[in-house]
Amino acid sequence: MDFVWAILAPVVVLLAVLFAGAAPAALVVCVWRRSVGTRRHSPLTSDLRRPPGYSLTQSLGELDTDLDAMVAMLLATPAALVATMLLWRQSGGAADWRTQVGALLIVAAVAYVFVARRLWGQLTKRRNLIVGLEGERFVGEELNTLMREGCYVFHDVQMDDGSNIDHVVVSPSGVFSVNTKTLGRLAERFKEARMTVDYDQEKMVFPDRVAPLPSGRLKKEAGWLSRELTSATGFTVRVEPMLALPGWFVERKGASTGVFVFNPKTPSKFFILPRTILDAERMGQLAYQLDRMTRDVPRSYQRRGKWPE
Repeated sequence: MDFVWAILAPVVVLLAVLFAGAAPAALVVCVWRRSVGTRRHSPLTSDLRRPPGYSLTQSLGELDTDLDAMVAMLLATPAALVATMLLWRQSGGAADWRTQVGALLIVAAVAYVFVARRLWGQLTKRRNLIVGLEGERFVGEELNTLMREGCYVFHDVQMDDGSNIDHVVVSPSGVFSVNTKTLGRLAERFKEARMTVDYDQEKMVFPDRVAPLPSGRLKKEAGWLSRELTSATGFTVRVEPMLALPGWFVERKGASTGVFVFNPKTPSKFFILPRTILDAERMGQLAYQLDRMTRDVPRSYQRRGKWPE
């Protein structure tokens, strides 16, 4: 029992020192939050509408928190091991210094391998999230130009299964659900950003790879949105699924299977068609429902409970 305590005592002391150092910072944060919260509040009286890529922004923030913790762990490990060894020797541990150093090096190696592998995977995931976020923002900015032509545009509509529809456009020509897929291209060998959508074989052919056309997913999103809007408005709403490929020149082969793939540059030719399905009144009703579905970004520094009159 004495031997076990001799091993654990330095670790307990080290953890106590670390927590003691963090306590003042936690106290300052708590006092600051209470102080600021009693003086000023947000002037906004409603939540905000979701911007393009909002879900990816949230995921990126959570991932960055994990990365910060892993980097802090890597930086703190050497100091923690040295402090543990010194405290271990000071407490009169039974093992000699060679055994202590060997044991600590083994622990350090295992910890570094575990954290390094996880860090590699998280950094790869972060890169993919950033590329996807930039693509959604780009497509969102292009689609927002449709508002100058009388359309309504919404972003990041949450579905019941926890996923989201990247963009929704309401125009006189109908309602469109838009999914964004941001696919990079090789920098040197394949410089031409040209791809082919083969509707007959349900695939997208790029210069360096072939990807399946996600028709099932796109139709599922459009079907869900159609049911939600039909139920909310009382009239039948048909939603057309679309796939945006930013940065690619799109060629099409075969007959469309109900999913339209396009480059989002100059989007009016894809959303303002020579047909009129929705009048201004119905467009307004649809916009109202979509506004309710996307206006859930909370305000900062707001008073709990009822907003003061």
